[in-house]
Parts: sequence; C-alpha cells; structure tokens
Amino acid sequence: MMNIDKQKLKVQIITGEGLSVKGFMYVDQGMRLNDFLNSRKDDFLAVTEARIKGAGSFLGMCRNKKIVFINKNFIKLIEECG
Repeated sequence: MMNIDKQKLKVQIITGEGLSVKGFMYVDQGMRLNDFLNSRKDDFLAVTEARIKGAGSFLGMCRNKKIVFINKNFIKLIEECG
C-alpha cells in the first residue's frame, strides 16, 4: 500500500445554504487548494474539527463536529486561513 503525505489546511467555507464551516482539510503534499477543488476525483470534501454556524434559514445554528462532508457544488466561497 502506497503512503501519500498530506498537508493540513485551515479553511473557512461558506455554502449557498447560508452555512459557515471552519475547520481543517487534508490535501496531497504540495497540492494547491484550487487544484483539489478542481479535481473530479471526489464530489465531497471532508472538513475535520468543524465549527458550523448558520445564517439565513439556519440562523442560530452553531455546532462542533469531528468531521463533516460538504458537496463541492454547494460551496460559494472557500478560503485558506493561514
């Protein structure tokens, strides 16, 4: 079995449904976030240590989850947070 090193990225994601998700994504070493998002390999991305806050119809929602999976098609904004 081949072992591929991953790098941990702290991200904030805003979805079209009014959710804000802050947490960590793991991508292949040396891969840019843009390259990961444009890959057709997966339709979903995993965010660990996720803090979810709602807006719009989700107003008042605030949860912490070990992991959440977000469909790439519903992302309005994603940024790396250093």
